[in-house]
Amino acid sequence: MLRTLMILLSVGLIATMSPAGIVDGPHNMAAEGYDITNDEVCLPCHTPHGSSEDEYLWNQTIPADTAITVRDGAVLGHVSLMCMGCHDGVTAISASESGMTVAADAALGTDLSKDHPVGVDYGSSYRRAPAEPIRGGRMQGVKVVVGQNPDGTDITKDLPLYHRDDNGTGLEQVECATCHTPHTDAQDLLRVDNAGSTLCTGCHTAQ
Repeated sequence: MLRTLMILLSVGLIATMSPAGIVDGPHNMAAEGYDITNDEVCLPCHTPHGSSEDEYLWNQTIPADTAITVRDGAVLGHVSLMCMGCHDGVTAISASESGMTVAADAALGTDLSKDHPVGVDYGSSYRRAPAEPIRGGRMQGVKVVVGQNPDGTDITKDLPLYHRDDNGTGLEQVECATCHTPHTDAQDLLRVDNAGSTLCTGCHTAQ
């Protein structure tokens, strides 16, 4: 019961932190023209009851990892599979809106083998920026410098790396949500503006 309460409080905190990003962004399905019950912004992805995934209160089907084609050696992590629950263009956008699939221009299809690698180990090559603790040390990620404060210190944004599953096992992996976040109205839902290839060079430090 306590864990459920904490999850609900966390979801509420997220909503209060960035409502404009969701309301004004492309994940406001009602504003995008989908027939969403009561125009509820959160409903296509989240539900307080009967979720298919406990931590995120997920309100849609999560595809099997075998349903998505990825690059050789990649194993798509849980977070990316949640994204593909809509963006495969086949799965309904919500358990509560079972008749609708995502619009064609938002569908990636089920073959990701020619896209940026996902479900792959971030690794420790000299060509990659080092991973370090982020989000209060709860997970590993890459800090990208996006500007400077008046005192000369860096302004950074985090690119999170994910475990392969929700048990905290597996490699620190690059997943869809490393570069993208649904809770934004930023261009292409990017965590970091890619002007000047800032997003790319945040990880790929050597050319």
